[in-house]
Amino acid sequence: MTSYSYTVTFNDSEHIYLERLLNEKIKENQETPGALEPTFITDILNKLNSAQIELRSYTEYDEDGIPNIIIKT
Repeated sequence: MTSYSYTVTFNDSEHIYLERLLNEKIKENQETPGALEPTFITDILNKLNSAQIELRSYTEYDEDGIPNIIIKT
């Protein structure tokens, strides 16, 4: 069997959504009588939560109080 390794970039919203989705699936499985534990889902969730995080942009406010998004280059 061949294995591949992937590098994927998620923004904050995508990360939060994916984390919630995986947690909901785990909870749903736990509430189902006789269901096997989805270890592959918990493995994915663990990888997601332990991934290296890189700050790509942040917000500063100018003198008018309008946010300026600063992109890290």
